[in-house]
Amino acid sequence: MYMVEGESVGILASTTDGSTLLTDLVSGNLAPDTGAVFIRPGSCILGAPTTSELKLSLEEVIQRLAMTQEVNGRALKKAVARTVRQIGLEDDHLFTRVSDLEPAIVELARLSAALNTSPSLLIAVSSIASGNVLLTDPGKAWYERYLSRRGSCLMFASNTRTLVRACSRIIWLYEGRVIMDRPAIEVHREFVRFEAAKDDRMQQAQLLRRYALELVQPKITTY
Repeated sequence: MYMVEGESVGILASTTDGSTLLTDLVSGNLAPDTGAVFIRPGSCILGAPTTSELKLSLEEVIQRLAMTQEVNGRALKKAVARTVRQIGLEDDHLFTRVSDLEPAIVELARLSAALNTSPSLLIAVSSIASGNVLLTDPGKAWYERYLSRRGSCLMFASNTRTLVRACSRIIWLYEGRVIMDRPAIEVHREFVRFEAAKDDRMQQAQLLRRYALELVQPKITTY
């Protein structure tokens, strides 16, 4: 899939449409049977906290995200301090286990830590792609500033609620195949129309046929 610097691309797909398989391939949790997956150097994968991360303090989770960009030593301390200042975290938050904190605080801290490392590509494969952290300030302001500095984002979600506001383009997968690759607002309109017809199989089939005729296949390349 081709992306340019500063572009934000949404992947619209449910689990049955192949989103789990695709996120596992992109995140490196699964190797493809054929072909290869190339991820741009300096990418940051922002997934849901793992079971082991839930047992860590928020400070340790922030450190882990910074270390994905090979930040260490004094630079690591500065990166953590920058996130703490940006969010206004208190010590009782910073040194508390992630599982004992409100999810909104954890997601905001993780987003801040990820963007503070200035990754070349942010890959959002967690609830961050469907929650409010990217739709309201301060997360929205951080995200827009990141894109303005030529950062790129690949975001996964099962609906267009966040994608239409956070992405310039959406690739829609349905039953394992791409059915649309257009500007975000156009895909959003068609997705709403398609969902409204979910009780009318004939109308949905007609829409799918039209999408197939109009589809321009996404360009394939490496980063």
